[in-house]
Amino acid sequence: MEFTIRLSKRDNGFTIEHSFGAGWFSDVHRTGDPAACEKEVLVLKNHLTSGLTKYIDEGGIGKLQAADIDRLVDVDPAAFD
Repeated sequence: MEFTIRLSKRDNGFTIEHSFGAGWFSDVHRTGDPAACEKEVLVLKNHLTSGLTKYIDEGGIGKLQAADIDRLVDVDPAAFD
């Protein structure tokens, strides 16, 4: 699964999109179904949204640094329970 985050300094906002790699659907060894990942997608989107919103509220998109983005990918595994 891939997440794309677009940050907009002009609007001081962001959009988040997710997709499964094109090769995933044609892989004969794949397991699972994208529809079965809805809960995980929702948890990750909520995590990214709350983290990015916090940074925007604290100073705007222009103040984001690489370390801030690194912290966004640190997700609590308990959130998936």
